[in-house]
Amino acid sequence: MEAAGISAGRLFSNKKESEKKDANYISLKADFDKELRKQERTLVVFIDDLDRLSSEEIRLVFKIVTLTAYFPKIIYVLSFDRGVVSRALSEVQGFDGDLYLEKIVQLPVDLPPVSRKEVREKVNALFESLNQDGSFRYSNNDSLRLELIGLNLVVSSLNTTRRLIRFENILALKRLHVGKGIEPIDLLGMVSIQLFFPKVFEWVKRNALYLCDERRSDLPPPE
Repeated sequence: MEAAGISAGRLFSNKKESEKKDANYISLKADFDKELRKQERTLVVFIDDLDRLSSEEIRLVFKIVTLTAYFPKIIYVLSFDRGVVSRALSEVQGFDGDLYLEKIVQLPVDLPPVSRKEVREKVNALFESLNQDGSFRYSNNDSLRLELIGLNLVVSSLNTTRRLIRFENILALKRLHVGKGIEPIDLLGMVSIQLFFPKVFEWVKRNALYLCDERRSDLPPPE
């Protein structure tokens, strides 16, 4: 009987503690709601690059948004790759991620993909910026290399605005680092490989001496 009494006492104590926490939570939400309504301006919360988080982190962010979205004068602007986020939510939630997003996102805005024409013009401009002093004079063969590397490799890899901006920023840093030690065409190609084909880039690094020796023909293939 004594043990049962102790257990019942603990249960009652835990229940009271839980009720106290619930009451504090409700009171806190009411106070926060009241303070927000006093504000003249709406609070806009930007959350960018959601698709770069892990599946569990994506779920937690949407849980926070769901729990706080009903507050007045708060608007969330979420930026993400819908396919990546939908798959992540399906994985951790156990149901259709697209349906979940439809319930949470009230005003979806789909950005159009970057056109190949835009990317091609940007790549050409980047090449010209790399060769501002005109020190690199390219021949017909180099023009063909620029066409193959610039269009077939770079343009096909830069299919989103984010990738285009990231490529431009890293290219600028690489140019500062290597100076004039590499031809602009090769720099365009190597930065593309490093960003979008990292396994191939690591293979190139490991086999750099072999690649520069025309006599070697026993290179191990990339993984």
